[in-house]
Amino acid sequence: MSKELTILFYSTLIMLVTISASELKARDSKLKIDQIKVNDRDVIWPSLLKSGFVFYEKLNKDRLPVNLEFPNGVQKISFRFNKLENKKISYRYKLIGQDSIWKKADVSGWVNFDNVKNGSLCFVLQEICNKKVIDEVRFKFLNKLTEAIIFADIYALTVLIFLIIVIIKIK
Repeated sequence: MSKELTILFYSTLIMLVTISASELKARDSKLKIDQIKVNDRDVIWPSLLKSGFVFYEKLNKDRLPVNLEFPNGVQKISFRFNKLENKKISYRYKLIGQDSIWKKADVSGWVNFDNVKNGSLCFVLQEICNKKVIDEVRFKFLNKLTEAIIFADIYALTVLIFLIIVIIKIK
């Protein structure tokens, strides 16, 4: 083998090993959700379970609930994830059942959802390197808006409309 060909071979090999090592390091990061906030409050799952605010089967190894259900519904939910400080890695997310498009996660590591819809939802977070998904985490939950909450909203709206009509007639 010629000297130039040998150098080219080794430099190509080093470049391939370097790229593979950076992707391997990213894959070994084990993307996960670190924390969940409900209605802007930190969550201690066992105490919420005892209060009846949530139902779930058990906590997984990351201390997150499995088969989580909000029987009275929630308006806002936030997820914090363990992001890597690597310029080649980006993150995108979507709330299946509510969002139709992927959104890019910002640098804070927090993803917030306001006006969470009723029904079965799944938060999906993807870690991307070189335009390829290298890791993904999913968190499923059921958000139930009970009839009482819906009735209270309709009642409040009716009272508000009545007050507006009264104010208009007074003028």
